[in-house]
Amino acid sequence: MLALRDLNRSAVHCHGYHVVFCLDESGSMYGQEWEDLIQAFKYFVAMCASQGGGQDMISVVQFGGSARQTLILASLDKAQCFELKIAGGSTCFTPALNSARDLFQLGSQQAPGLVPMLVFMSDGGNNDGDVSSALSLICQEAVDLQCHTIFFGSGGSERLERMAEAVPGGKYHLSVDGVELKRAFEAIAADVTAL
Repeated sequence: MLALRDLNRSAVHCHGYHVVFCLDESGSMYGQEWEDLIQAFKYFVAMCASQGGGQDMISVVQFGGSARQTLILASLDKAQCFELKIAGGSTCFTPALNSARDLFQLGSQQAPGLVPMLVFMSDGGNNDGDVSSALSLICQEAVDLQCHTIFFGSGGSERLERMAEAVPGGKYHLSVDGVELKRAFEAIAADVTAL
């Protein structure tokens, strides 16, 4: 019975992805870093639109000291018209993860055939410490969750690395500059379009 349930789950999840981006918009992202993020995001959406099946949905959470949902369950066509605008602030991960959790819940109700994917990008450490409990809630509720964390800068992030490791099959990406950030987004888009 378990094997049949797993097979049925795989059959249901064949229509595409619900990709929830959590994107750091703290004060340290102003300037070239923000422009690089905009280009990487646009490239991701364009790649999915041109190579994917067209069923993917995109949501965006922008975060600093708090989080805001700036794109909710958007088609790839709508996501291509979306403009990221920075708000600044400090850096806290928990509000972003809580907002992502809400979006995954909404996605499971409105588009239940989509595989949930979290793409969490930050350029620094967070001020709210260990976020494992917020990530654990997402993992419990978002069946078959795929997770990519991206550190944008030099040196890397142990916290983002641990976040990726906390999700089965999670991947951590280190992007030291805009070129590497675009490559990370391209690699993630390749996973999405391979479905």
